[in-house]
Amino acid sequence: MYPEPLYSSRIPVTLVKDHAYCPAIPWIRRFLGYREPRSPSMETARVDASYKEEVARELGLPRPWRIELPVQGVSIPLSGVVDIVAGDKRLTVVEVKAYKRRMDRSRHFRIQLLLYAYIVNETIGPVREAILYMQGHVYRTRVTLDLLEEARREAEKTLKTLASEEPPRPRQPRRKCSYCWYRRVCPSHY
Repeated sequence: MYPEPLYSSRIPVTLVKDHAYCPAIPWIRRFLGYREPRSPSMETARVDASYKEEVARELGLPRPWRIELPVQGVSIPLSGVVDIVAGDKRLTVVEVKAYKRRMDRSRHFRIQLLLYAYIVNETIGPVREAILYMQGHVYRTRVTLDLLEEARREAEKTLKTLASEEPPRPRQPRRKCSYCWYRRVCPSHY
């Protein structure tokens, strides 16, 4: 059902995030071996554990705080590092971004956040809230079974893309492709 192991026996949640942004990106990384080099803006966007603790404090999250918590899915072969898991019995999962994007252009970040909530929900305990924190802007989501299932479906789509030797042919807006590092090898531009 799942593809052969790509990254040990699991794929990173961030690859599903990339798939939600554009299905060609994880396929290119898997089959063509291309990886976008770290740019200066990527380096500036990195946030450290102390910044994430400040975010937890600012949000008034219940303790204990688990900062940069490594997680592995049970029912889906995913892994990643959750920025913040807060609370004891009813948990809050937080994804911290150092830059702001409009929410209508942040679906891929939302999928990443919900996948972390999915994994935490099945491994640690019930997640009641998921928060996307983007440069001081806070987007709160009450976690429901429907949202967790949406995230699971996105992971399944990614796994299906990675299992196929046939490249996806996504239709993206020209503007989105124009600044994509992968455009020179993208199957949409063959």
